[in-house]
Amino acid sequence: AVVTRVRSPAPKTGTLLLAAFPWARVRVGNRDLGVTPVSVELPAGDYSAVLENDALKVTRTVPLKIRAGKKTPVFVRLEP
Repeated sequence: AVVTRVRSPAPKTGTLLLAAFPWARVRVGNRDLGVTPVSVELPAGDYSAVLENDALKVTRTVPLKIRAGKKTPVFVRLEP
């Protein structure tokens, strides 16, 4: 008998775990991810997340590097 081990393909996505204080609405590209905290799976790669808090009139752009098969925790403090 021949036993062949089948390998699972390497993951091509990673998980972004993004929190902000105080809250923020999050966009990555054209995608609205909602209000923090956010947990979302994204294809591996480099991104910019835009965090907006209308009450404080604050907008921040945060660079992200999502690694395949990994969790990427990010915390942003928003201050006017």
